[in-house]
Amino acid sequence: PPSLPLPPSDDGSSEMRSVHATAAIPPQTTVVSIPKRCLITVEMGQATPIGRKILSSSLELDAPKHIFLMIYLLWDRKVRGPSSFFHPYYAILPASLRNMPVFWTADELRHLRGSHLLRQIRDRIDAIDDDYRAICSLCPEFPAVASRDDFRWARMIVCSRNFGLLVDGRRTSALVPHADMLNHRRPRETKWTFDDETQCFTITTLRGMEAGEQVYDSYGQKCNHRFLLNYGFAVEDNREVDGFCPNEVPLELGLDLCWGLEDDGEERAVEEEGETGGRTTVAGAKNGWNSPEERECWEKKMAFWTRGESTTQYGDGYYCGSEGNPNIGGDVGLSSSFQALAAAVAGTAGRGEGMSASIAGAISAMNEASSSRPPSTTAPSSSSNDCRMTSGATAGAGTAPSAATNNSIYDQITNNG
Repeated sequence: PPSLPLPPSDDGSSEMRSVHATAAIPPQTTVVSIPKRCLITVEMGQATPIGRKILSSSLELDAPKHIFLMIYLLWDRKVRGPSSFFHPYYAILPASLRNMPVFWTADELRHLRGSHLLRQIRDRIDAIDDDYRAICSLCPEFPAVASRDDFRWARMIVCSRNFGLLVDGRRTSALVPHADMLNHRRPRETKWTFDDETQCFTITTLRGMEAGEQVYDSYGQKCNHRFLLNYGFAVEDNREVDGFCPNEVPLELGLDLCWGLEDDGEERAVEEEGETGGRTTVAGAKNGWNSPEERECWEKKMAFWTRGESTTQYGDGYYCGSEGNPNIGGDVGLSSSFQALAAAVAGTAGRGEGMSASIAGAISAMNEASSSRPPSTTAPSSSSNDCRMTSGATAGAGTAPSAATNNSIYDQITNNG
């Protein structure tokens, strides 16, 4: 529409894009309407010669939908060149993506020292390069279409610009010229969809906008590490209108086995040196507890990790259980399995069996529980796609805690460390 013009002299050399209103726009106004024939879809990439080879193969690629969009973009630019229907779109895409960490120099990456993002950047680069090598192995002609650097560029173009759509009842992803120029803002001020009736991709305003005002899209509620990795920016105050911050903090969880545990699980007394050099006995110390204070500290930690669950005490161990079956946790046994692992480490599970057997059994139960979890009704955090126990686990803050638990959780963290 005339109210949302393209930049008059953008030759693609600039990495900055924005869309502004040239006139006042009322709410509920369709400001962008892109015909279906102007969309680059997954199916178009699958229809290319290289796409057909990939489809008929057993290649396991990191992001298949992204790959097919990339294949079309790279193949069409190379094979059809200036005669391509999409050449004007290709001409205004950023020629470089220096704002994205995947393309940062070693000196620039040093500013992220200590951040989990460094590992995610490395993993992303490795995944892109693995996909490139796999496709080149399958299609020897592919290096003539795209170099590795071209492939990296296309991956991040698609990653930062594709839209997930339902087109004629079929889910797909698409590159949508012009629509991908809107910058991000929360809460959302526009909404987009594919209109089956008009066969157009549309963007509609949710509020009135003044002349000269920038028109924004919402890229969703995301952690800043995802914004920076996938889009090349971070939000200074990344909070929702209700105050919730979707930023995630990964935590590495380890097992401290240096608790002076005994394999037989029998009650024992722990002797300590007294001030006079003699030996004193701590009454009631058993199964790895060196003092009543240590036992109390462990119970507080268990209470923190199992907050909000139905907890039943069995002997010296605390196990999370669902109503009617104390051996099954509220999340398909995952909570109870985690506690079984913790109890095994503390020496309070598996009476009569060795520590190694207790821990191995608890880890096995956790893995079985995590692999059998039903589909979630909410989108999972990006840092919690796989909760299986290995040498460490990552914990994220991908879901907002309830207001009723915020204070108690904070108090437990500050009081117990």
